[in-house]
Amino acid sequence: MPEVSARLLEGTRVESTPAGSVVLRGGNPNDQAVVLVVAGLVRAFVHSRDGRQATARYAAEGEIVGLPPLLAETMPIMVSAVTDTLLVRLPTERFKAMASRDAALAWATARYLAQQVSNGNETLSADIFLPIRSRIARHLLDLAQREPAGLVVHVRHQHIADAIGSVREVVSREMKRLQTAGLLMRIDDGVLIANPAELHRIASGED
Repeated sequence: MPEVSARLLEGTRVESTPAGSVVLRGGNPNDQAVVLVVAGLVRAFVHSRDGRQATARYAAEGEIVGLPPLLAETMPIMVSAVTDTLLVRLPTERFKAMASRDAALAWATARYLAQQVSNGNETLSADIFLPIRSRIARHLLDLAQREPAGLVVHVRHQHIADAIGSVREVVSREMKRLQTAGLLMRIDDGVLIANPAELHRIASGED
């Protein structure tokens, strides 16, 4: 759909968003948008009244966030930048108008949302049924970035705790166990996944 893409992107610009910044603030009708991730990683999450968080999904290069709350006009989901991120905000009214008229865009949107629902169900099942150790392993793999040293994770223990709905002390204890077992290695600016295959095994609940 090159023509459709060109019309959607007309007049937009690439924004630079530093790690930790809010990309979309759920529940605020003035902060709704369809956001295309050009580079980096963002996290969509929900939060409770007492401040606890749970990750709905991560989105990397070429992925889109913001569709469900925009189209359903519910679902107060927050989105924040996990790493320094480049993104493009698509004009929301133009997007809705084009999707209501263009069958190809409407079908592509429906397929993308269906895939998000499927991925969300998988994430929810994992966060409900898997033990803490497996949930930590899964999020480490989700957050890992390919670098010359290997697979590296650049987030704090508190971020992982927020992502799985736990507390920092529990995450720190389990991360230490994974490090002692030789699966992780501390480096200057993060954590190196030293044994991805074994971490995948733990993430699947086989531990």
